[in-house]
Amino acid sequence: MSRDILFAIKPKYAEMIYVGEKKYELRKKMPQLFAIGEDLYSLQRNMKYRVFIYESSPVQRVTGYMLFDAVVYGDVDSVWEKYQEFLGVTLKEYTEYTDNQRWIYAARIAKVFEFDEPYQLKHRPPQNFMYTDRDTYTQTKEVIENETAEIG
Repeated sequence: MSRDILFAIKPKYAEMIYVGEKKYELRKKMPQLFAIGEDLYSLQRNMKYRVFIYESSPVQRVTGYMLFDAVVYGDVDSVWEKYQEFLGVTLKEYTEYTDNQRWIYAARIAKVFEFDEPYQLKHRPPQNFMYTDRDTYTQTKEVIENETAEIG
């Protein structure tokens, strides 16, 4: 069984990820699969897990996936100060998102793959993230195999 992950992301931010304008994905909570360094800005290698992108309303489809190569964990002010140009959000959006948060995660996007044919989930999507279940894994595996076969 896969230990891949599915993130719910607003379409506006997903598009920024696909075109390379958003280099870090912000999260209030991060799956335990990703190792976080002990130091405030330690970066750990995390390329072995696919993070599928579920675009929320109005798209409501899995549109691709990304690979992270590092995860940063720090207080909201320090993360903004150091990474603001790579986050793909305005200060107002960042402040609204991190409201009442003391700490935040920022995952560095190493690679991103957009599906030619996005697909609907067979179950209710997550609000934040979920580990892929057998149905989601099977669906994504079929999409990836079909797209790889078309390329080759």
